[in-house]
Amino acid sequence: MKRELLLVAMTVLLLTLPLPISQSAVGKLKAPIGLGFSPTTIEPVAKGIPIFTVGDSIWAESYSSDLLTIVVNYPYGTSSFLYYLEPGGLGDLHTFAASDPAGNWSVSVFDDVTEASSYASFLLVHSNLTLTPRQVGANLTQSDLDLAYSLPPTDAYNMQACTLSAISGPESTFTLPKSLGTTLEVSLNGSTVTVETPRLKAPASVWTDIDATRSYLNGTTILSEESLAAQTAVATANGSKVVEPLSQELNLRAGRYDLRLYFRSYSGLLLFEAPYLLTGEGEWISLQTCNQLLSVNSNSFEMVANIAKGPPTWPRSLLLMYSVDGIDASTQSNVSGLAARVQLLPYSPGEVSGVGGTASGSAIAAWDSYNGSVYLIGTSFPLQARFDVRYEGITTDSFSMTLSSPYSVYDLDAPDGELMLQSALNGSPLANSTISLSFQGGPLLPFQTNGHGNLTLVLPPGDYNLTASYDNHTSAVSMEVGPNSTSSGVLDFESLTPPVILVALAVVAVAAVGVNVLVWINTLRKKRLSMPGFNN
Repeated sequence: MKRELLLVAMTVLLLTLPLPISQSAVGKLKAPIGLGFSPTTIEPVAKGIPIFTVGDSIWAESYSSDLLTIVVNYPYGTSSFLYYLEPGGLGDLHTFAASDPAGNWSVSVFDDVTEASSYASFLLVHSNLTLTPRQVGANLTQSDLDLAYSLPPTDAYNMQACTLSAISGPESTFTLPKSLGTTLEVSLNGSTVTVETPRLKAPASVWTDIDATRSYLNGTTILSEESLAAQTAVATANGSKVVEPLSQELNLRAGRYDLRLYFRSYSGLLLFEAPYLLTGEGEWISLQTCNQLLSVNSNSFEMVANIAKGPPTWPRSLLLMYSVDGIDASTQSNVSGLAARVQLLPYSPGEVSGVGGTASGSAIAAWDSYNGSVYLIGTSFPLQARFDVRYEGITTDSFSMTLSSPYSVYDLDAPDGELMLQSALNGSPLANSTISLSFQGGPLLPFQTNGHGNLTLVLPPGDYNLTASYDNHTSAVSMEVGPNSTSSGVLDFESLTPPVILVALAVVAVAAVGVNVLVWINTLRKKRLSMPGFNN
C-alpha cells in the first residue's frame, strides 16, 4: 500500500509540472534503468533520454537486481500506465500513436525492495512543422539554371536542399573495379532492397545496412547518434537480380538514412555508401540522384543545375530536409520557371561556339545562349518566341517559333549552304594547309584542309572572304554561299615553285658551282707548271 501511495504522489507531482525542453530535469536523474528506441539502442538515462516521435517504441532495461515498477506519464496529467520490469529485464513500454500528445513525458521508477524512487523525462515530438521555401528568382547563366530561394525565420537546423529531376528515385549506382565487373545498381522499395549486378565477372556476397540518426536529450542539449535501423541477410550475387527483405531494428520513420552496401569477392571486401530520404508517404529517394545537394546555413540560398543534358535530368522540384527538436522532416515543392532549350541548326564550322542566338517574347522570363543552343525560362506554355540566329556575332536571320511545352528540346532549322573548298599548288591538291574565312566582315576563322587539300563547311547564307596560307604566301578569293545550295572553289598558289623543284634546282646549282671550282683549280695548276724555274 505504501508503494502504491508513493507512486500516486510522484505521478500527481509530475503530471502537474510541465517540463519544456529548456527546463528538462534529465541531467539530475539517477534512475537504475536505460531507455532506447529498441533493445540495441538502450542507453543509461544519465547519458541522455531518447527523443521520440509517432511510430517509435520506448524500450526499457533494468540495471537493478530488484523488481521495478515503472509508471509512464502523459504530459500535463492526462493519463499514465504501469509496467513491471524483472531484474535485468527488457521491456517494450509503449509504441507512440498519432493520438498521443506531444510534449514532455516522464517515467517514474520504484524499487519494490528498497522502496527507492526516481524519475526521467523524455520528449515526444510530432513532425508537424512544415517549412516550405519560397522561390524568389530563376535565371540562366549559359546552360546553368539558377534558382533562388528564401526561408522564413525558423528553429529548424541541419537543413539540406536537393533539386529532383524526372530520373530521381530510389536507385543508386556504384562503380566496380574493372577486374570485378561494371556497376552495382541498388534500389530501396518499401521494406526490400534490390541489388543488380550486370556483367559481374565472378560470384560475390552482398548485404546492406541502413543506418539512421536518432537524437537524445541531455539536460537542454540535443545529442545525435547513428544507429543501425535495418539490414539484409548475406546473399550471393552472380550477375542476376538479388531481392532481400529488410530486417528492421528501429522504426523506419520519415527522415534521412545512410545506405551501406557491402560487396565481398575473391579480391576482398568493398564498401559503397549513398544517402537516402524516406518521405512521409513511405517512398525512398536516393540523394545520389539530386541535381545538387546543398547544406543550407541561412534563410536565403541558391540552387544551380546544368540543363545541357536531356530534359529528364532538369530540376522539377525542390526537396528541403531539416530537423526540429531532434526529429527529421522534409517538404517538397515544384520549381517555378519552366525551362526549354532551342537548338540552332545546322551550322557546323567545326566550332559551334561561334553559333548563338537571342530570344524574345512576352512569356520569356530569362534566356541565354551557349554552345549552339538558346536556353530559356517561360512563365507559361505554350509560348511564342522569336529568335535572332547569330554567327560569329553577326545576325543571319530571324525566326518565330511556338514552344508547346516546357522540359523539351526544339530544333530551329535555319537555312544554310554548303561550301566545298580545295587548296592547290600549281593545280595539285595541297594537303594540311590553312584556309581562313571571314563572314560579312567578321573575324577570321581558321580551318585545316584534309590530306587531299579539301575542306567542306556548312555555313549561313552570305558573302565570305577566303584566304589560304602556305609557306608565308597567301591566296585570296571572295565567294557567296546561297541557301540550300553548294558552292565550290579552289585557292591555287599558281606562281609558286613546288618544294621538290626548288630542292632539285638547288642541287643542280651546287653541283655546277663545284664543277666550275675544279676547272679553275686545274687551269691554274697547268699555268704554274709551264712557268720557267718552277720545279715540282
